[in-house]
Amino acid sequence: MRFLIVLLPRLPPATYYMRRSPVPPIVVYTDAAFEPDDPRPAGLGACVYDPLAPAGHQWVIVSGETSPEVIGRWRARRQYIGQLEALAAVSTYYTLADGAPLSDGACLLKGDSRDPDIGRLAHVLSAILVSIRARPWMDYVRSAANIADLPSRFDIEGLWVFIPPSRHYGFKPLRFWDPIGCSYVSLMRELG
Repeated sequence: MRFLIVLLPRLPPATYYMRRSPVPPIVVYTDAAFEPDDPRPAGLGACVYDPLAPAGHQWVIVSGETSPEVIGRWRARRQYIGQLEALAAVSTYYTLADGAPLSDGACLLKGDSRDPDIGRLAHVLSAILVSIRARPWMDYVRSAANIADLPSRFDIEGLWVFIPPSRHYGFKPLRFWDPIGCSYVSLMRELG
């Protein structure tokens, strides 16, 4: 409930367009990779396409690994892919909200989840999207068709087969994690 109390006053007025916007959308693909028995860390990846950016700078690639400390804050389980895919979207928009030059999972489509870890991540993503005044259209993309699958598996070189060599960044550290999960109030204050 605290989340809604903080979020609702920051929501912009609802705007409905009768025609398609003349500005083409920025396309964001996110993904995560995790295998319980793999010694490599869990990976997060994003590929962002900005059609209005200058030629040669239209793609931005963001990738990184997830620390065991972050995973350790979630409920213990064998598989964390749902949480990590939600975290990939949160991390991507959090990184982009901070001015980095220029989804995945039903919980993000609904904005909530019965799983408390994923639910908190969906709420944080909502807070970030409100703070940057984004109006996303989210949909599920299978891994085989998701270009962000490659950076989530640390295969940046493999991307250049599909897109021109692009700018590559690491994710901005998530400073808003508190001992029991995400602090929405702190995040909203940080993002304005």
